[in-house]
Amino acid sequence: SMADAVAEEQEPAKEVYGVSKASGGFDEEQDPSAATREDRLEHLAEKARASLVKQGYPEDSIVIEKYLNMRYEGTDNAIMILECKDSDSPLSYART
Repeated sequence: SMADAVAEEQEPAKEVYGVSKASGGFDEEQDPSAATREDRLEHLAEKARASLVKQGYPEDSIVIEKYLNMRYEGTDNAIMILECKDSDSPLSYART
């Protein structure tokens, strides 16, 4: 049995994730970055998967976790947010 391993892939992005409502919260119908975000995340997941397979890990043992380093507009501190796979919301990261 092989030891646990981690392959991390990331790339910089500066995109608007959700549009806030005047009454507070996010408008779940508006997600300006949705069109490209999942494609970009899947590309990074494939790179990480390929790296682990190259190291000899079987593909069926690889678990992919997608995170976004997000920050509120006007702040310098990023918050690492894990994708919520059980959500059908287009803002699945915002609900974690």
